[in-house]
Amino acid sequence: MTTKATRTRWLLFMLSAGVLVLAIVLVLRQSEARLPSSIASLKLSQSLYGSEASALIDRMHAKGVSPRFNEIGVYVGEEGNATIYLSVYTSETDARSALKSMQLLISAGNPIFSQYSERKVRDLQISACLGQGQAHYFFSHGKQLYWLAADQRLADGAIDDLVKQSSEGG
Repeated sequence: MTTKATRTRWLLFMLSAGVLVLAIVLVLRQSEARLPSSIASLKLSQSLYGSEASALIDRMHAKGVSPRFNEIGVYVGEEGNATIYLSVYTSETDARSALKSMQLLISAGNPIFSQYSERKVRDLQISACLGQGQAHYFFSHGKQLYWLAADQRLADGAIDDLVKQSSEGG
């Protein structure tokens, strides 16, 4: 009887330890910062992660569009401001599919965004548009989908630096 009770306790201990290790790995993986600390001359001043970032992205779209993990970074500097919206999908295919949906919606005409175009930045295809007084760029790299909104006078440098950093880190 003591042997059976000991085995049961040992099994429960190992199961609990396994669940704890899995939880720690998931938390560390999701809390891993993917946003750069700076882009061009701008420094990261504020960020949102996880459910807070997802809720904000979904509110901006007036519907649930965000994947499970999202980050938002606000960048400031003497030259102006920028914001990066980063969504991490479960696969590259999902990230590309979300990008294609955005491209179709914005290129078809939109009351918020205009002058849709595409161009290469460091050998990566980037979608661009103007809206709300800023230049907007969006692209996917691996499982990540980026949207950069930047004041126009610093937008070219910001997108160049973001593409460079996303390519180095991903």
